[in-house]
Amino acid sequence: MAATPFATFVPLTAVLVPFALLAACSDDAPSTPGWAEVAPILAAGCVRCHGAPAIGGAPPTFRLDRYDDTDAPGGKILGAAAMAEWIAERAADGSMPPRFPLSDYEVEVLGNWAAQAKPGASGPLAPPRGSPRPDNHRPTLQVQATSRADAIDLSYELRDPDRDLVVGALTAQVAGQELRLGELRSGRGVLVLDTATLPAGTFPLTATVDDGAGELRLMAGEVTVTPPRPAPPRLAMSEATAAALAQGSYLAAAELPFPIELDVRDSDTATVQVSVELIDDREPATVVERKTQTVAGGRVVLTLGSAATPAGVAYRVVATVSDDAASHRVQSGRFRIADATTADTFASIAAAVLGPHCLACHGSFARIPGLTLDFTSYRGTAGAPGVFALRRRIFQRAVVAQTMPPGSARRRGNELPVDLRDRLARWLLAGAPEL
Repeated sequence: MAATPFATFVPLTAVLVPFALLAACSDDAPSTPGWAEVAPILAAGCVRCHGAPAIGGAPPTFRLDRYDDTDAPGGKILGAAAMAEWIAERAADGSMPPRFPLSDYEVEVLGNWAAQAKPGASGPLAPPRGSPRPDNHRPTLQVQATSRADAIDLSYELRDPDRDLVVGALTAQVAGQELRLGELRSGRGVLVLDTATLPAGTFPLTATVDDGAGELRLMAGEVTVTPPRPAPPRLAMSEATAAALAQGSYLAAAELPFPIELDVRDSDTATVQVSVELIDDREPATVVERKTQTVAGGRVVLTLGSAATPAGVAYRVVATVSDDAASHRVQSGRFRIADATTADTFASIAAAVLGPHCLACHGSFARIPGLTLDFTSYRGTAGAPGVFALRRRIFQRAVVAQTMPPGSARRRGNELPVDLRDRLARWLLAGAPEL
């Protein structure tokens, strides 16, 4: 496959920390700020977690690195405009950012912005984008393609003379259809165009970017795809399996043997061989258990672990699919098997921990856009996952990272005591029993 080098094209770039600092030195916050004043504050304090992708346990249903909503494969992702009221409330009560509260100036800017909200396309209430800075400069985008067996790597570099945070997406025009390749963000990155199922031809690339001044649609060169070779087999862990075995996660002993759900794809052979291995990740790494199965593709479930599997050890799961010509391997994060016991039930944990320390934000009555969790329910309700479904996220935020309850709770004298945090950890590690 050949690739055409790409020239310099357009917008997207770096975080506006300097502007946030300058704003904090001003005596009076603007009474009618626009996105040009709000974006630097969010870039400095919020988008590390609330960007795309979301990290640190932040919900993926909204993002604060862009003004408008985003259409994504999994559905619409709300932008900052749709979240303005929530942003202002969380900034004012000090619960967000969880560790480093914003200055009074920054809180006032966000409050004044949200106060201008009017009904609009971005959400029930959307504050204005406002006018860009008169001296705003266009960002630049460079894209370089590198071909390999079944894909083209698109290395990009996104820079902005104003050091604005720039976000957007890169798409390819294939057979009259727009194929979304992935998110663009200030700095350097690599997007992958999978050519295994694409027709041969030369396809233009288009970037849609936003540096805070508004969206720009830019031509970003083209890629040439040669006739595809037979596609190698592929597999991926299901979303549920990947979440359960994520880096730093755990499995309760009661969950063993644990089902490893795999999605297997192969287009050029009748059958493929799938294997899963439980790896003791201590040095030197050793295979504790291995299972194999010959399949024709589709959803495959193999179980690993038993009551005899040692607890307290760091493990990984490695899954491999192979045919006569090629193989493909994926692996989980590093997780542990817990051996904790508990006398607590959901009712006792709810009374001691969840009720006093969590329900202010995460009760069924709480109205937090994009963060619909119900800590009053073990199983959850329609559209609101309950405590059991969220047990691993609770463990990560409340036990491992200790970012929940947030810093604002500690400042109000409602900090989660060490003994209750340990009690919550034992209950979660024991499988979060309901009764």
